[in-house]
Amino acid sequence: MKALQSPSRKTRKIVNHIMDCGQCYSIFVFFRDIVQEEQNLLEALSRDYLRQKNSVSFPNKYFWPSRFLRFVPYSLATLAACILLFFLFSHVFMPQPPSVRSPAPTFVLTLTPQNEPNGTISYYLEWNQIPLAHSYSVYVFDLTLKSLWNSTLHENSCYLPQAVSAAIRAGERLMLCLEAVAADNSILQLWIGEITSIPAPDAQKSGQRRRR
Repeated sequence: MKALQSPSRKTRKIVNHIMDCGQCYSIFVFFRDIVQEEQNLLEALSRDYLRQKNSVSFPNKYFWPSRFLRFVPYSLATLAACILLFFLFSHVFMPQPPSVRSPAPTFVLTLTPQNEPNGTISYYLEWNQIPLAHSYSVYVFDLTLKSLWNSTLHENSCYLPQAVSAAIRAGERLMLCLEAVAADNSILQLWIGEITSIPAPDAQKSGQRRRR
């Protein structure tokens, strides 16, 4: 606690980690409260001892509890340390229940020609279906993290809007975030990664014919 008053560079890194980590922060608050209670108890015992010492008529038989009360803070600190060691030991050495994870989604972003008179091309986004997913929240960004498009879908594929497709070049790398949401609005799986837009085989063949 005293190190927080004039923190060094290493202390600042530790403090920043504690503030960002929920588990470490809860442990820090737990020990901070113990230290505060210890200081308050020691101050109260000190005031009580001085008051009893200055009182001449106070019987000596009442002095013995203060001798044992001074060890209470150390007992609390020892108990807290034992509890912390027990949880660390149980987490590291005791068997943990196996975690069940859904397979990571595989994304395919293809440049697919649409059947339109003006010959416009739209991007088609598709991924594998995630079990128990009721809907999908899809967010598309460029590499500067500029938002290009986002939507909530109930299928595992979609066409991007014309305005978005016009801003994407073939072979361009994009950032994509996908949330698989269950029927109770809980998030089943969150995926954030990089994808690359590629032309569809039909579009590649048509481009080769034009070059010929």
